[in-house]
Amino acid sequence: MLRPSIVCLDVDIRLQWSIILSNSDLMILIMSGNVVICGRVLCSLRSLRTNDISRFSKQEIRQILPFLNLDSVLWTNQYQPSSELALCLVLTRLSFPQRLFQLSDLFGRSEPYLSSVYNDTIDHLCRRYRAMLRWHPSLQYQCLRQYAQAIKRVKGWSGGGTIWGFIDGTFRPTCRPGENQRFFYSGYKKRHGFKYQGIACSDGLIESIAEPFEGKANDFKMVRDFRVEEDLRRVCYGHPQLFLYGDQAYRRLWGIMGPYAGGQSLDHTHRRFNKTLSHVRIIVEQAFGDTQNLWLFNAFALGLRPGSQPVAAYYMASVLLTNCFTCLQGNNAAGSRFPLQPPTLEAYLSAI
Repeated sequence: MLRPSIVCLDVDIRLQWSIILSNSDLMILIMSGNVVICGRVLCSLRSLRTNDISRFSKQEIRQILPFLNLDSVLWTNQYQPSSELALCLVLTRLSFPQRLFQLSDLFGRSEPYLSSVYNDTIDHLCRRYRAMLRWHPSLQYQCLRQYAQAIKRVKGWSGGGTIWGFIDGTFRPTCRPGENQRFFYSGYKKRHGFKYQGIACSDGLIESIAEPFEGKANDFKMVRDFRVEEDLRRVCYGHPQLFLYGDQAYRRLWGIMGPYAGGQSLDHTHRRFNKTLSHVRIIVEQAFGDTQNLWLFNAFALGLRPGSQPVAAYYMASVLLTNCFTCLQGNNAAGSRFPLQPPTLEAYLSAI
């Protein structure tokens, strides 16, 4: 029996069904030129392919693993996957809407096994980082001042350094549920789905995202139920007031401002303010777009079935992973507009 240590990943594998190597903690199946692994997942994947199927390199995955505490997951059905396998499964599943039998070929596990491990890992991530996703602990007044100063340095800016972030909602469609269809249906979008509300900052991160609302909820209802005003009052207490910027739906709320109303009757200063902010606030849309582009599983509405899948948890976990991606890569959409770089991965994930 060959030892796993002598298997070279750069060897040109041309066998169809050729060798099965196994020991107590490693099994490799070589099939049609693809290396399928059930134990040490990262050891069997080439760097280029790892980026393609999981969005992260092998080194980056190993950087993320220690912070997620996947060893404490209470696995159902007495499954005991390694932390490495669980994370790689989540990344691969979210990156593209593949069927489970395709992942079964890749990971060498049964479809029920992969489905159970995938949902257990997603549930763990959402529970562990729920409070952090809602309002990141770093969002204290001094941090908000840094964000505001970065926005102030935008070319063409005519306002003071009082706007620190941008707030907006996004609608994520799903397939038509079997029950409670009116709850999920959006008359504006003419589709079923969930709505989320997020706050994006000048470092490219979604620093706050509300738990999902029914599809028919509007932005004003979400921000009220999300209690953003309470958080802003708490952070700004005893300090000069800072503001979030959103569309016209947010203008009547404390700590949130929108464009000046009046159209052509506005003076030059106010028109310039509206024009500049209309270009700058696009970073919140880009942050939502990055989340969808990185984790395309959330874009395939027909595969998202409310009631039989934790659909909302998939998107919340995707936001968390998008922020991790931004911390590691640094080349976020806001980088071309603002001189502020995102925090390190350790600073972001250790804040819980």
